[in-house]
Amino acid sequence: MRYLLQVARPELTDDGRSALLLFVFSLLAAYNTGANLIFLLTAALLAAFLVSMLAAKTAVRNLQANVTAPPVASLGEKVQVTVLLKNKGNWIARFLRVRALFKSTSGALSEQASATLVDLPILLPGEEKRTTISVVFPMRGEYHLQWLSIESTFPLGLLTYPQREEDHEVTVIVPPALTNKSFSGLSSHEQESDQEETKMYQRAEGMTFFGLRKYLPGDPLKSVHWKSTARTGKLMVQEYQRNLTARYYVYLDLDKAKLVGEGKDSNLEKSISLCATLCHQLSRENNLTQVLIYQDDVQLSPPIFTSSDAYLMLRFLGSVTYTQESSFDRLLMRTLPAIIPDSFLVFILISLDETIADVVIQAARPGQGSLAIFNLNSEEEKLSLKESPLLKKLTQNGIRTLLLSPKSSEHIVLEP
Repeated sequence: MRYLLQVARPELTDDGRSALLLFVFSLLAAYNTGANLIFLLTAALLAAFLVSMLAAKTAVRNLQANVTAPPVASLGEKVQVTVLLKNKGNWIARFLRVRALFKSTSGALSEQASATLVDLPILLPGEEKRTTISVVFPMRGEYHLQWLSIESTFPLGLLTYPQREEDHEVTVIVPPALTNKSFSGLSSHEQESDQEETKMYQRAEGMTFFGLRKYLPGDPLKSVHWKSTARTGKLMVQEYQRNLTARYYVYLDLDKAKLVGEGKDSNLEKSISLCATLCHQLSRENNLTQVLIYQDDVQLSPPIFTSSDAYLMLRFLGSVTYTQESSFDRLLMRTLPAIIPDSFLVFILISLDETIADVVIQAARPGQGSLAIFNLNSEEEKLSLKESPLLKKLTQNGIRTLLLSPKSSEHIVLEP
């Protein structure tokens, strides 16, 4: 986004604070001694501050900035944010420094990511210069550029006069980190097929031969069917269609009242990462997957089908918040009537009580696959006296239950 920066209040540098302290001492000394030399020193320091203030303000008064950032960034990795500066004034801009602050309101607490760069010694009138600043996002979330600040320490490095503009149109989504949990082999919808027949009809995983058609501009050459081309005398290409293995609906409980822990170590953040890992693995097996949450209202993720679509789910989970009202039972009641028959239901639970167990049991339909995923939150990695009978109740009602350990990638499957 391009905008003119607005003048903020002046800020002292480290050298400026030292000079200000010297100015105060010299002023007191001049007042007590009446020495002309000390008066001259005090006046020189005052003049230096006034000149610095005027020069620093003039240097950045007519700067224009254009900020671009990648829409999606990886958690904990450096992201390059591009800043294009243009000097629209008639004065030379010197000793420029760029600062930026991104802020996220996803999750329960606000997270910030800041960046600073000192790399622009001079910007002539009418000149444009492009530079980058590195930002590391500490946590999953939807980050907005809170403000961009361009400042100059010209000429003496005593103070800066930042030009700062708040902006909420530059947004970076940081998806949750994937865990080391493995959910392979948990699907009850696995299809059996003969390996040799698969080789004949499949070009790639999830793609089945559909038919032949004439070549169109833009078709890849590797899709050309050369035998048919030789027989007809016209370029013919092979068409493929995707194989749908199963349809999954993942219900994610994000009740803020159940929040335990802080930041990325909280149980809600771990559940979101767990959900991202599950969806990513399901997409690699060509399962159509959607996540459902309740935040003031029902929210449904974009459907993903293959691993190439997985980024859509990661973006959705990256922007999920749990600052509003959440109701797991209301989520189920509002959405279950619209669930497509023969789909597979997954419930990611952050706590287990009588109410949640009853709601999950009521949601599970006869003949429809259901899986409840529950994290062992205790350090002993054991079920509490209250949780054990509830898990047994789930399995007795035909619901497979998966127990996850917080310290290991291993899991325990309780079969009905």
